[in-house]
Amino acid sequence: KSGRLGHQRDTMAEERPSPQQHPSSLVVFTCSFYASAADVRFARCVEFLETAAACGWRVVVVDASPSEAIREAMRATSPRHVVRRQRAPGKKGAALREAL
Repeated sequence: KSGRLGHQRDTMAEERPSPQQHPSSLVVFTCSFYASAADVRFARCVEFLETAAACGWRVVVVDASPSEAIREAMRATSPRHVVRRQRAPGKKGAALREAL
């Protein structure tokens, strides 16, 4: 039985297109907040956005950082990414709802 289940999983994986095969089919929605550009998490965010762009993925970011320069740096990683200032009051949940 375990062999059969394994085979079913392999068959399903073969039928499902991977993001590498159809990079434009993957969109990542996320939210962020950085008190300053010196935050190590901000550097990781920029690295992720660059990697996503190289993979052909589109990223939608709703950012609550106080500095527009932070959002500009995120936008500079790819013209495909959408980076907006958070307008809805609240924290992570509100930002994710806004991103969708």
